[in-house]
Amino acid sequence: MLCDFDSSSYGPPEWDLTPLAVGVVRFGEPVGRYRELVRTYGVDVTELDGFQVLREVRELKLITSVLPILSSRPEVRPELFRRIGDVRSGDTSSRWARYT
Repeated sequence: MLCDFDSSSYGPPEWDLTPLAVGVVRFGEPVGRYRELVRTYGVDVTELDGFQVLREVRELKLITSVLPILSSRPEVRPELFRRIGDVRSGDTSSRWARYT
């Protein structure tokens, strides 16, 4: 079994739930996986007052994570610029593609 612990943490459940919640909206991840996690934690981060801030922090990470390799991977530039444009324009519903 292979596991990717990049988005896991030990701390408030909000930090564990936010990546999955944003993944549903931005990448079209299956909502059922998020709902299952919500049932396990007993908290739906999207209903918390501070979710907008958590979402913005997560989206910033999703935008900037490609910067260290940008010069060697010019094919990711269009997606990077699209994400920046979406955030700058306030578009919170646009689907993003994974950097590949």
